[in-house]
Amino acid sequence: MSQLDEKVDLRVSRTQNALQTALLTLLEKSPFTKITVHTICKSAGVSRATFYMHYQDKYALLRVCLERLWGEMDQEPGDQKELIRRVVALTHQHARLLKNVTYNDSNQELSQMLSESMVIAMIQQLKERKARGDRYPVPEEILARFISGGVAYLLIWWMMENCAIPLEEMTEHLTVLAEHLEALAIAPPMGEKVSKPDRVN
Repeated sequence: MSQLDEKVDLRVSRTQNALQTALLTLLEKSPFTKITVHTICKSAGVSRATFYMHYQDKYALLRVCLERLWGEMDQEPGDQKELIRRVVALTHQHARLLKNVTYNDSNQELSQMLSESMVIAMIQQLKERKARGDRYPVPEEILARFISGGVAYLLIWWMMENCAIPLEEMTEHLTVLAEHLEALAIAPPMGEKVSKPDRVN
């Protein structure tokens, strides 16, 4: 790569970083629906023409910002409990910003981001348990996405309620719920009848 190319890449990186930082800063104070491209450009110190050289619209910039935010989370491998702890902690840390994102159609974008941050580790854990003899009525990925999707939905609800439930307590609730859903999905070995729960009189 020539020195000229390096200078161009550095300029592009600086401009994109300035725009991302501007939007993240604005989201700490205002709902995304009230933030305009003009406001972002003014905060970043760039022109509208420059903005559109890098992003199609403010929604494209938002997606990159959410990915950047999630990049802050520890990416080291961990079990399901550890992954849930990390996601809850990051959600709590950026609750005001993320709440301002959910005031529009980006609610779905945020939910998907929360879910995806947990699903890979959950799939791996389910496969390891399957290797030890557990059996599931559906493929591991479907079960993992079902559980992580539910956790993501509850995290958004928690955030919209201003994190009224304490951080550690919410982490414990979500961990127990995820483990319970996983346990309910375990199928009995082939040929073994499913025992019916005792009837309560």
